[in-house]
Amino acid sequence: MNRAFTLIELMVSIVIVMLISGGALLNLNRFNSRQKLEKGKDEVVAAIKMIQSSARSRQLPVNWNFDNGSELLYIKFYKPFTASRSDQRLIAQANEEEAVWYYLKSLKELEVDVSLSPLTILFGAGTGKLIKDLSTTPYTYFSDTETATVIVENEAEETEGYRIIINALGQIKEVNYYKEVDVD
Repeated sequence: MNRAFTLIELMVSIVIVMLISGGALLNLNRFNSRQKLEKGKDEVVAAIKMIQSSARSRQLPVNWNFDNGSELLYIKFYKPFTASRSDQRLIAQANEEEAVWYYLKSLKELEVDVSLSPLTILFGAGTGKLIKDLSTTPYTYFSDTETATVIVENEAEETEGYRIIINALGQIKEVNYYKEVDVD
């Protein structure tokens, strides 16, 4: 007697393979999303470390204009407001000098969203400490207990990201992963 698969057995096998493949694709998308978040977080952490180090050592950017006679006072780290998501950038610039950057990266290129608190983080030249107020002379620095926060998020279905805490000395104090789950 010849044994063969029936049409129903073949259909059940195909459905099982499709379900397993669907689950694998869903997990692959989550994996890719998480990898983009990790890459973006690593890039922002490296940028903050470079900015703090450059401020502490008074390192001037490559395109610094020596003709104007000014010196490095601080490095300004910020995300300028733009209406278009595709135009958003993360910038670290010397003083208020236009087009004199330590760091300039498109958030579209980073594939994450970044928010800063305060909106502008200032690293003092020579110390690397965080400056609170530029209107006073000498500058008012953050107190020992104050911190600045940088949030790096991806745009996955779940809200997840990294919270980067910068202490008053301008050093990264901690990097925490978080994932918010909607509870209905």
